[in-house]
Amino acid sequence: MPEMIKMTEKNTVDKATKVASLPTNSRNGLPNCVGKDLRDAINLINSRGCTPYAVGFGKVHRQIPPAGSSITPAAVCTLYCSVEG
Repeated sequence: MPEMIKMTEKNTVDKATKVASLPTNSRNGLPNCVGKDLRDAINLINSRGCTPYAVGFGKVHRQIPPAGSSITPAAVCTLYCSVEG
């Protein structure tokens, strides 16, 4: 089984504690996925225990609920994507 790695708020590895943490607008809030590739955004949403729902493909240009929102496990986060900027 792979060993868990801890990352600091700056998204770097903290070798002393080896536990992962993802950057967000608030400590336990929904991460900001705007501007990220859809695959990366889905991984971020899943890592928070939420269910991602994608509309379109490409880069995320909008998300509901917005970044930093309080979330509950299994909550749905809708990611609106497009290939255009």
